[in-house]
Amino acid sequence: MKLINVFELDKLEPLPHEKLKNHHRVPVRYVEPNYIIFVGYKYTRTFTENTIPSCILSKLTIARASGKKYISDNMVNQLNIFYYQHDDGMDNIAWRVSNTYYVVVLDECELRSLFGKEENDTRSESKSKSKENLR
Repeated sequence: MKLINVFELDKLEPLPHEKLKNHHRVPVRYVEPNYIIFVGYKYTRTFTENTIPSCILSKLTIARASGKKYISDNMVNQLNIFYYQHDDGMDNIAWRVSNTYYVVVLDECELRSLFGKEENDTRSESKSKSKENLR
């Protein structure tokens, strides 16, 4: 009997963390050499080892180092990607679900930065002031 995923994996998106306020469980898929981070509904960002934010890479490294067994990619579904039984101490960091799927825990600022939106991002303001000074 062939297992059928209960949802399409390209529609993955972050879920609020069940215990940490203002934190999200963010799915990540590693397909060498790319890290595909599911930052919103049908919205992903793709990074390489050299371009991925260090806060995410360090969490993925911790998840990989865990001795916990993981499932095969074809068994991944919406329930086990977010609720896969992992090491209790990893709930607030990251965990490995399968050979290529992971979940990292990011706070709201880290998640927003993946969208290119940071709270104290003054680049657009600075850019408009620069244009005014040129006139």
